[in-house]
Amino acid sequence: MKIGICARTWGEKGGIGVYTRSVIEAILQLDTRNEYHILYANKADPGLLTNSDRVREVYLPSKGKWMWDQWAVPRYAHREGLDLIFHTKFAIPFLARCKTAMVLHGTERFVHPEFHQTADLWFFKTVYPQYLKRASLIIAVSNRAKDDIISYLG
Repeated sequence: MKIGICARTWGEKGGIGVYTRSVIEAILQLDTRNEYHILYANKADPGLLTNSDRVREVYLPSKGKWMWDQWAVPRYAHREGLDLIFHTKFAIPFLARCKTAMVLHGTERFVHPEFHQTADLWFFKTVYPQYLKRASLIIAVSNRAKDDIISYLG
């Protein structure tokens, strides 16, 4: 199986960056069968992982995060015949022809909208539900997050 992992958040110092680095390193240690394409948005990031004939690190240039997620990644996936795209941050490429998986890190914007900016709330009430509906697999980081998203978005 050919799996693409979106590592756009690889260099972030916060929680999702730490999660991205940790989960990719763990997957590559645990799974010795599948072929992995680690997809980076930052030109400096490829080359940070161990060399392996089943791991390919790829820089995908684009103009902005949205274009990277929605154009560069699915285009690469189609060209390389990927079977799955796994995005470590709450997104999936809508144009992907293969299966997709995304991570649901939290639901605080739904539970406590009063603490968030209007633009963030708009995104999480309009675009985010579309990601959830179209994803082949949703990975919740906790049962609370899973219960909240079911409660707020069905």
